[in-house]
Amino acid sequence: MPSSTISFVLQPGLGNHKDALGQLIRSRGGHRFDAAVAYATNPGVNALLDTIADTGATREWGGMEKRLLVGVDWLRSEPTAIERLSGIPGAEVRIHDGVRVSSRKGCVPYVSWHPKTFVVTGPRLRAALHGSANLSGNGLISGHEVGSMITATSKTGPAAPFWTAVDDLSRWFEGVWGAATPWSSIRTEYRARYAAEYRRTPMPIDQAADDSGHVGTRRGMTLEQLAALASGQVLWIETGNV
Repeated sequence: MPSSTISFVLQPGLGNHKDALGQLIRSRGGHRFDAAVAYATNPGVNALLDTIADTGATREWGGMEKRLLVGVDWLRSEPTAIERLSGIPGAEVRIHDGVRVSSRKGCVPYVSWHPKTFVVTGPRLRAALHGSANLSGNGLISGHEVGSMITATSKTGPAAPFWTAVDDLSRWFEGVWGAATPWSSIRTEYRARYAAEYRRTPMPIDQAADDSGHVGTRRGMTLEQLAALASGQVLWIETGNV
C-alpha cells in the first residue's frame, strides 16, 4: 500500500465530493475530523450523514473528535443545518467571526470567509479534501466543483511532503478555530436575524435547484422567489374548488 496518494474530484463527471468525503472519513487511523466551510445547508448535512452510512464509515465517524467551523456571511448558512451539525455526537461547532457578523444587518462580513476544506488526522495519518465545495447539496453532489484529496501514512520518505502539507493546513485550522465563536453563544441571535432578514435579502442556494441539480426558474418563479419561499415560516394556500 502506498504511503501517500493524491487524487482529484471533478464534479460532475469524475466522482463527487460526497463520496470523496466518505472516503476521507473512512481513512484508516483517523482520530480527528476538522471542517472549515463558508456555509452549511440542510442538503449538505444530509449528504454528509448519508455518505457516512453509504460507505460504512459509521464506526470511524463515531470514534472521531469532530470540529466544524462554519460561516454565516450574508445569511447563507441555515440555522437548522448548523443546529443539526451541533447535535452530532462528539461534534463541536463554531462560527467564524460569529459575534461581529451575527450582530450586523444582513450578516455582512468584515472579511469574507470562503474556505472549503475537510481534514482527518491521527498518529499515523494525515488526509485532507480541499476544493470549491461547501457543505451544501450542490457543493457535495450536483454542482460543478473541483477538489483534490491527499493522504499520507508516513512522515518520512516520499510521503513526507504530503504529511507536512496537511500539518500546515491543520496549523491554519487551529488558528481560525481558536478565534471562532461557539455556536451556542450566537444561536439565538442568528436564528432571529435569519428569520427576520433572510427573505428580504434572499440568496439562491440548494433549494433553488430541482432534483436533477438544474438551477433555474420553475413555474415562472425566479431564483430569488424560490429562495425566499424556502425560508418562509407560514404556508398560505388560496384555492377555489377542491
